Amino acid sequence: MTLKAVALTAHPVVIFNDNLPVESVTIKGREALVVSPGVNPQEYLTAVIPASGLPVPTVGNGGEAGKEILTIEGIGEVSVTTGSGGKEISDLPDSLDGTIFITSSLTSGVAYEQGRRDIYAPGRLVCALADNGSTIVLGCIGLKQG
Repeated sequence: MTLKAVALTAHPVVIFNDNLPVESVTIKGREALVVSPGVNPQEYLTAVIPASGLPVPTVGNGGEAGKEILTIEGIGEVSVTTGSGGKEISDLPDSLDGTIFITSSLTSGVAYEQGRRDIYAPGRLVCALADNGSTIVLGCIGLKQG
């Protein structure tokens, strides 16, 4: 079955295939995948999924959290919230037959924990090196779930 993909993002989702030649580099203490020198990433482009224009889902704490009061020497009484009451996703559409939704990794992970199997996130991010040594995100290789 062919699925329809809907990007619940503020930007297009650019997907490259697994054959895109990349190198792993460390920039400012972080590991990044960058396109190998001399490679035109457009030759490995699988899809560009435009932003849908729908609200971008967000994850927050939901449900009832507890509250207690601590008395701290030299400070006095301080209100403390305990527990999160669980994670809640706002603006996530209901499942649609034959449709997957692409969201952030955080939203995809929480949705997966809640049993949604139609929510995906960009896979491994692919960057290009800028002249100043920083990276520019070009897109991702595949999608991931959970």
